[in-house]
Amino acid sequence: MSFYSLDYPYHSVNINADNGFRRSEVEGPTEPIVFPNKKDNKIVSTISNKKLYIGVGTKFVGTVKIYNNFITKFFARIFGWSMEVSFGDKIDREVRCIDKEDYKKFIEVFSKKYWDGYIDEDLNKYKEISCLTDRIKKEIDGEYMRDVINPKDRDKKTRELENAIKERNEWKAEALIRTGAAVHKAFIARLGNLGNQHSSYNADLKLVPHQFYVIQGPPVMHAKLIDSERIFNLLREFGAPTKHIAGEQFLYIREFEEASNNSNFNMAPNIQNGLPGFTLDASRGMSKRFRDRKENVYNLSFNDQDELVKEKKPIDKPDSEPSNPAS
Repeated sequence: MSFYSLDYPYHSVNINADNGFRRSEVEGPTEPIVFPNKKDNKIVSTISNKKLYIGVGTKFVGTVKIYNNFITKFFARIFGWSMEVSFGDKIDREVRCIDKEDYKKFIEVFSKKYWDGYIDEDLNKYKEISCLTDRIKKEIDGEYMRDVINPKDRDKKTRELENAIKERNEWKAEALIRTGAAVHKAFIARLGNLGNQHSSYNADLKLVPHQFYVIQGPPVMHAKLIDSERIFNLLREFGAPTKHIAGEQFLYIREFEEASNNSNFNMAPNIQNGLPGFTLDASRGMSKRFRDRKENVYNLSFNDQDELVKEKKPIDKPDSEPSNPAS
C-alpha cells in the first residue's frame, strides 16, 4: 500500500518545527548508489578544523590551508603566500583565500591520482578550481565529506539539513549534503495543526485538544514525503539507505486533565529596625495536569521499488502518560 494513501492531504499542511520533541539519532548502514549514466564531478568546499575541505562529486579529495580572517588574509597577500581560488558554479560561486604552496601540493596529488600526472607550473591557470574536473580520467573514490570533517561541524550541518528539508529548500539541502551533513539520522517533522491554533502547548486545552500529525524517520523518508526526487536521489548517492530502516507516523494529542489551586510560602531573613527578622512572601497559583497520547500509529518503510509504504501498528493499550503539572 502506498504511503500517499494517507487519510490527510500532506501538501496542505505546514512543517515548520519539531515543537519540543526529543531528537532521535538513528544510524544505519550505508548503501552507495552508482548512476552509470550520470557523472557527478561537482566541486564543493567547507571549512572545518581551520582547513578547507574539498570534495568532488560525492567524495572528499583533500584539504588546503586557508586564510579565513582579514588579518591573516592581509599578511598572506602582503608576503605573497596566498592566492584566491573560485569554488562552485555561477549560482553558488565562492572565492577562497588559500595558501599557494599547499594548493600546489593538493593539485600534484590530485593529478597523479585522477589525471595523467602533468600540471602547469603557472598556478594562475587553476584559479577556477572547476578546471580540475575537466581532465579526470578515473573514478573518484574515498570517504564522504561527513566522515572527515569535525563532528561538531557535521552535527550542525545535519540540524540545518533537517530544517532545509522541512522548509522544502532543495538548493540548501543539496549544499549541506555535499559538504558534510549526516544522511542517516532520524528526525521528527510536525505536519500541521488540527483544531485551535494554540499559542503554547498548554493554552485553552479545556476547549479543544492540541493535536497534529507527526512523521519520524530518516531524511530519505521526509524527502519522499515532500515529493523531492532531487533530494531523495542525492541522499541515495551519498549513501542513505532505504532498506532495513523504519519510521513512524502518528497523531499526537495533548488533552487537559485537571487543575488544582496551590499556595506557595517563602520566608526570607532580613533586618528590621536593626534587629534580625523574617519576611513572609505568599503567592497563590493554579497547577494544570495534561495527558499526552498517540493515536493512528503507522509503521513506515520502503519497498523494493523505493516507494514509501505504511502499515497500521496495533496498540494493545493506550500510549498515554500524565505529564508533569505545569503552572
